[in-house]
Amino acid sequence: MGDDNGHTSNDGPTTKRRGFLAATGAAGVASIAGCSSGGGGGETTTPPKDVEPASEINFISESTPPSVAIKGIVDEFQKQTGITVNMTLVPFNNYSEKIASDLTSKSGNYQAFYVDPYVVGAKYYPYIQSLDPFINSDDWADVPKGVNDFIDSHLDACGRYGDGRLRAFPYDCPTMMWVYRDDIINKYKEQAEKDLGFPFEPGPERTWQEYFEMAKWMNENVDEVPYGTGHQAKQHDSLQCDFHNVFWAHGAEDFTGYNGKPGDEVPKSDKITPTFAETGVGAAEFYKNLIDIAHPGSTTWTWSGVGQAFAQGKIAMCPEWHEFNAMFTNPDQSQVADKVSWSLLPQGTSGAPTSTAGPVSASTSSRVTPRRKPPGSSSPGQRRPRFSSVS
Repeated sequence: MGDDNGHTSNDGPTTKRRGFLAATGAAGVASIAGCSSGGGGGETTTPPKDVEPASEINFISESTPPSVAIKGIVDEFQKQTGITVNMTLVPFNNYSEKIASDLTSKSGNYQAFYVDPYVVGAKYYPYIQSLDPFINSDDWADVPKGVNDFIDSHLDACGRYGDGRLRAFPYDCPTMMWVYRDDIINKYKEQAEKDLGFPFEPGPERTWQEYFEMAKWMNENVDEVPYGTGHQAKQHDSLQCDFHNVFWAHGAEDFTGYNGKPGDEVPKSDKITPTFAETGVGAAEFYKNLIDIAHPGSTTWTWSGVGQAFAQGKIAMCPEWHEFNAMFTNPDQSQVADKVSWSLLPQGTSGAPTSTAGPVSASTSSRVTPRRKPPGSSSPGQRRPRFSSVS
């Protein structure tokens, strides 16, 4: 597998620094940290010519299922490259605080990290090294299969921020989906459809109003769970993610011309005026009514809380990041492991597809804000985002 560009050989750790992009790409690391001049300390316009091979990398990530999986293969990465990876996994709030402190102080404690588009990427992207000079240079090996192998919407969402430069590679790119108890849907389908007058079946053809009515009907008629729905509605990044599912699906816009659809771009102006307007107000009123009939724990839950509630059989359905499927279907972690199904999220009153994506990327200094791709669209969406509706 070795070649003149410094790729790894099966004979041992022979990967050179110039093969670093290829090596990190295989490991899932999004980008490399920059410590040179310009852009707040993370910018170079040309790649370095002579650099000693890296012997050690500090990588910090939010503790997500994909990151836990990555941690399980760092020994293999070291075997293939000769580079030791010191990987730190921390909860979302601690992670964002640690990254912000490291970037603004220019301490350089972490050479690579998971970039949340909202709390890290959008704020701190000038501190993150642009990858374009390395990608465009013949002196550095590209990621396996090349940058064009990534889904465009994920690459934009996870890797590009205010200036259009690529600063991170897509990492786990979670998409918020509609998870539900298929045993309950199947058991009560006939009676519910008689009472409600529409198909008692999750899917993108449902509207949010129908979702509301399904949840309320389950509150009143289903014994298997205390509540029909639950939400990640704590005042936290999770709330904006959950609310944006409804907000964008109602046709509301954060800014004129930007409502989460593929191709939408935030206006490039120092004077951006939010356009909450009537559609936004209507979406907020609907969301409040939805939370009023949801499990009362919803206002105390982030994505983890609502995920645990679903796994414990406390709710019949909820919008949740697709990466939680591993937990929901694991009998050691879920009481409903054999009763779980997923669907795209509902439409809004305008018939607009929901779009919540929270593409997560690992990078050296920021998480990239994507063009959010809705789960209700024809192509993959994006978290956390652990990102809102789109990722």
